[in-house]
Amino acid sequence: IDEKILITFSGSVDINTFNLSVLVIDARGKKIVKVDDIKDYDLSDIKGVLLQTDSQPLLFEEEYSNEYTILSLDAAVYLVNKGITLVGIDYLTFDTTDYKVHSFFSKNNVFILECLDLRKVIPGKYRLMCFPLKLKGFEASPVRAILEV
Repeated sequence: IDEKILITFSGSVDINTFNLSVLVIDARGKKIVKVDDIKDYDLSDIKGVLLQTDSQPLLFEEEYSNEYTILSLDAAVYLVNKGITLVGIDYLTFDTTDYKVHSFFSKNNVFILECLDLRKVIPGKYRLMCFPLKLKGFEASPVRAILEV
């Protein structure tokens, strides 16, 4: 599933944090992913959520597009309250230009995984391994992201 993947984090982190159970959610057809779009999923044994969106094709365009799917702040709060520690998306971002969702996730130690190639992934539960490079003084790192059934 990897392409140009970046993971955003701050501080030092246990490497095992990046080997976790995830749920891939089909959010295609949504311009804004809201709590109502994710509340019916069982997240009890899940640590990460990866969102498949209509933005995926935009990732491979040469020009940046601001017509991408957004994750609402309410949905971000819901995911944090459910114990989610990583949220991924199939585009460069899922946030508005004010970066309120990024800021909220950062304050709550939730990792952000962007630029995922989820085109051939069937929604469902997986084990995600996405180990960042050990870099000092950076807030993000490229990763090699692998989903295991």
